[in-house]
Amino acid sequence: ETHYYSNKTPGDDSSEIFDVREYRDGDNISHVHWKLSAKEDNLFVKEYSLPVSRSNVILLELYQNSTEEERRNLDGVYEMAYAIGNYACLREKIFNIAYYSVLDNGIKMIEVNSMEMLIEAVEIVIQEQLHSREICALREFLAEGTEDCERLYYITPLINDDVLSFMEDSSGMKAYVYHMGDGVDESHSLQSEGALLVCVDRNDIRV
Repeated sequence: ETHYYSNKTPGDDSSEIFDVREYRDGDNISHVHWKLSAKEDNLFVKEYSLPVSRSNVILLELYQNSTEEERRNLDGVYEMAYAIGNYACLREKIFNIAYYSVLDNGIKMIEVNSMEMLIEAVEIVIQEQLHSREICALREFLAEGTEDCERLYYITPLINDDVLSFMEDSSGMKAYVYHMGDGVDESHSLQSEGALLVCVDRNDIRV
């Protein structure tokens, strides 16, 4: 059972009210809000909520690298995705691996519910074409809406002001931002609202 409901679309879960509106022809009479109707001297009906299944998402920034160090940091993105996914699989958690697809010009999601699917998903991601726009995956992911995401693991080889703004504005979900680097101080972190930024030394990733 889910405890989360869509804030955009009504459904048929009578345990949660989505909206109250005036009665229209064809509305189910059992949905009439009798107390409000009597008060306003007009018929009003309750719209029920739509349960949504919120998932954990590992979002990967597949940024086009121009130097050898940046290429190695991108390798760290792949390795960190596998490390987090491996931990989730051991705990028998279903999650999604997401990234920006240059070919599809949008976010692609791969559902993972086993170690075999994790390995396959990482192999697919490694073969994907890299993009040249900074934090493109994060921008596109936020533009598509995050109401179905309960917890976001965003793994990126670079950080800019847009990432920090996202951390300040993140609400409704927990967000972990993993900044991959070479020889960075792993103890360095920045917490803001529901988000946590962690700098990760790509040379010290443990699966």
